[in-house]
Amino acid sequence: MQTVFSHAQSHPLTIVQLSTQRGFHGGEEQTRLLCEGLRKKGHRVIIFAREGGMFAQRMRSHAFEVHTLPGRGLKSIWTLRRALKKLKPDILHAQDSHAFTLAGLASLGLHSTLKITAKRESYPLKSLW
Repeated sequence: MQTVFSHAQSHPLTIVQLSTQRGFHGGEEQTRLLCEGLRKKGHRVIIFAREGGMFAQRMRSHAFEVHTLPGRGLKSIWTLRRALKKLKPDILHAQDSHAFTLAGLASLGLHSTLKITAKRESYPLKSLW
């Protein structure tokens, strides 16, 4: 992690925040606050969120660049993969267990991006993927 933080100080990073949640609860508020802090430090923060979800709506209302995904299926994987190839983010940050799976599948073979996940649920992950 030392390299990432040193790198961040030399030039702004492009950070993709990914959430598949429909609602907006504590984890999404934590993500919003993180995004606000990253933006204040001069980084480009791009949100990928579920189409029609509260997270996408709230992040738009806070003037973030928001892209929507149709759900958790194959179409979302390909949509995210195409965007990652185009954007070439420095960091892909998955905010929930479904987002972690989606990020992992969409970024297979894209080695230039650091992948991070944050798990805030009180129940265990069910899938090894």
